Amino acid sequence: MPSDSLRAPRFFYGWVIVGATFGILAIGYIVWYSFGLFLVALVREFGWARAEAAGAFSVYVLMHAICAPIAGRLVDRFGPRALVHGGGLLAGLGLLGCSQLTALWQLYVCFGVLAAAGVTLMGWVPSVALVGRWFSHRLGLAMGIIGAGIGLGTFIGAPPVQWAIETYGWRTAYLALAVVLAVTPQPLALLLRARPEEMGLMRDGAPPPATSLAARAPTSHRPSSDPRVVDSAWVCTEWTVRRAIRTRRFLLLFLTFGLTSFATQQTHAHHAAYLVGQGYDPLLAAAVVGVVGLASIPGKIFLGTASDWLGRERLFTLGAGAGAVALLLLLSFAGGQSPPSLLFLYAALFALGYSVAAALSPAITADLFYGRHYGAIYGVLMLCNGWGGATGSWLGGFIFDRTGGYQLAWLEAAAALVLTIVCVWLVAPRHVLLTPGQARRQRRGAAVRDGLLSGSAPQAES
Repeated sequence: MPSDSLRAPRFFYGWVIVGATFGILAIGYIVWYSFGLFLVALVREFGWARAEAAGAFSVYVLMHAICAPIAGRLVDRFGPRALVHGGGLLAGLGLLGCSQLTALWQLYVCFGVLAAAGVTLMGWVPSVALVGRWFSHRLGLAMGIIGAGIGLGTFIGAPPVQWAIETYGWRTAYLALAVVLAVTPQPLALLLRARPEEMGLMRDGAPPPATSLAARAPTSHRPSSDPRVVDSAWVCTEWTVRRAIRTRRFLLLFLTFGLTSFATQQTHAHHAAYLVGQGYDPLLAAAVVGVVGLASIPGKIFLGTASDWLGRERLFTLGAGAGAVALLLLLSFAGGQSPPSLLFLYAALFALGYSVAAALSPAITADLFYGRHYGAIYGVLMLCNGWGGATGSWLGGFIFDRTGGYQLAWLEAAAALVLTIVCVWLVAPRHVLLTPGQARRQRRGAAVRDGLLSGSAPQAES
């Protein structure tokens, strides 16, 4: 019988990591998803073309992607606390500059470069790398929860930001955001721990082997004897960035990241402006943006948890399919005659499409490429995520400036989401590593077959 010192604790500290990361992401990504609200005010005051102003958002998304691999390596070297402290201060500085804008190039520098770099350092890629070190069996759930933090930030942030813009002006709204970003993440960062080994644990809260209590970095995906393993040669490979990018699965994931971001970031950047342009009240448009964030909270948790049991491919199909339907529904809002209930139905469906990338893309990547270089590999994939988001947000403005509407933009975004479904089924993570639910069903099926062959009923699982 193992000694008390080797027993798993009743409460796993990984859930504290998840909670702190949830809060940090909720704060940081208010900046990202409130841009569409500022876009209307900036175009109205300065007379910039829609594509010109939206170009700053494209630079933001692109800068976020460029910094992603750097953030992944920095979190390995300096730990998550340092990145959150520095990133929050840098983002606050960029937003402070936004409050003093007098020219378009300043928006590109302050928002597109400084704020983006700060949010990246405290944001998604380091959070995914950190949580991936703490969880395996409940990885989908953990990723869904931290992704829901971004949704919470959108929900609680969008209406107050719109109210501040209308009541005090966009400059004061940017100044208030600067204070929020610089100050509020700092105490949450103190709760973060880089690895479970620092607390005498392993992933999922298991005690370390008696032969080695020393902290150590993960060296392989998981033992090939794990019943979840389908392709033992793949999971026993020590995946580096160079080795991963030579595989077909990585290239298909790269495309999936890009297309998903292309569709969702184009929509995030322009759907508020589209609704206002069709005659809907700006506060209603802000409420729709907020509901996208609110609905994405249970959406990400549901998709992540369900994928742990039903498989990544099935749940990705459900989420991306809902997003494609939402984009087609946007076409019916032309003329501003649709009832608010239909707008909120759109928000709920689009929230699922937006949620699927946040909840399942990092889980699929961890299923395939977990190891010492997981953060770097995920960071490289986020480069395509940034390229797709930057292209989509710019293209939405370009289409509007050339055609006077967004109809073509919504159609090509829906097509991009359908294509991501095809890519994920070709990646086929189930052919490498089963999720816990898939493995349990496989064991039950094997027990039934063995019972039939032996002529006795299979025993129920304990």
